[in-house]
Amino acid sequence: MGAMMISRMITLERYCGDALAKTYTPDFLTHKSRKNEGEMPYLVRDHHPAIINREQFERVQKIRQGNAARYGNGGKRTDRPFSGRLICAHCGRAYNIKCSHYPIWFCPHRR
Repeated sequence: MGAMMISRMITLERYCGDALAKTYTPDFLTHKSRKNEGEMPYLVRDHHPAIINREQFERVQKIRQGNAARYGNGGKRTDRPFSGRLICAHCGRAYNIKCSHYPIWFCPHRR
């Protein structure tokens, strides 16, 4: 199982059996649904059988919050001085960076 799948599993509420309403129907006569952008916060607990029990899920959320506070940016990208400015002369795409100890800039097309 990949790291991305595990990351999704520990962040989404549906793996502990809950369901969060992403859409809602404001008018039942028209049956048109709208995206829920905070108008109707609606969480159904124990909606379906859980893959991860709730205690483990809540424990992992606390660990994730602690890690985000400890490591600062919470896993977000940090912009580099040349980000988006180095352009490949052959394909025209912006260079990417591989940073182990020293930054290495490379064209994503010519890996």
